Amino acid sequence: MSIFSQESRKTIRGQAILSGLIFCVLIVFLGGAGTIGNWRLSSLSGTQADVAVRNINVVAPLAEVAQEIQYDVVQVQQWITDISATRGQDGLNDGLEVAETYAKKFGEHTALALDLSGQMNNAELQVIIEQTQKAFPAYYEAGKSMAAAYIAGGPKSGNKLMTSFDGAAEAIHREIEKLRDETDKIVKSNEIEIREAASQARFSSRIVLVLGLVIAAVAILIAFLHTKSSMNAAKVISIASAALREASHGN
Repeated sequence: MSIFSQESRKTIRGQAILSGLIFCVLIVFLGGAGTIGNWRLSSLSGTQADVAVRNINVVAPLAEVAQEIQYDVVQVQQWITDISATRGQDGLNDGLEVAETYAKKFGEHTALALDLSGQMNNAELQVIIEQTQKAFPAYYEAGKSMAAAYIAGGPKSGNKLMTSFDGAAEAIHREIEKLRDETDKIVKSNEIEIREAASQARFSSRIVLVLGLVIAAVAILIAFLHTKSSMNAAKVISIASAALREASHGN
């Protein structure tokens, strides 16, 4: 006759099966959580990389070329104004040549800006750059005409064309202001994207870490309870064995 009751055997066997099932569930859950966490972190890392590459290859060059465009326009105005004031006398006659140099740079820089805006698929920025390009010829020609009038006839002739040049200058500076505003908006938007991607990556890392710690804590608890249950079962078996030995000796 067995010293263990049927209920005792069922209890011990049930505890063993339950512990095994719990461990299997924990392993599957931990593996799934790890896979999802790694996928999420990989996705966020890819997003960070894309934003960083765009910043290096497009946004930063765009911000720089926008400054160059503004500088080109200012320099054209500066050199035309200078030669108009000096009338090309006393060796100060290179104003129009230098202004032409900056006019050519303006064409190169606006072409580059258009290319960068195309890479960004930013139609609004493209329109602003094109409007800036359209405003430049009238501005440049008005400046050259005014300078030629000052050189040929002095203030009496040049002053008549100053109003026309001032109007053209105001027009192109308005377009430059729009260009700088739009560029600044793009730069700030990109900075926000970089910060948000980094923040999401940090948050996801913390979630994965906390989840891992929770699962580890549960596993330790289950292991402790399983060990305790096994020790209790071993104690029962030990007592039963002692009883059997006593019974065999006729006690």
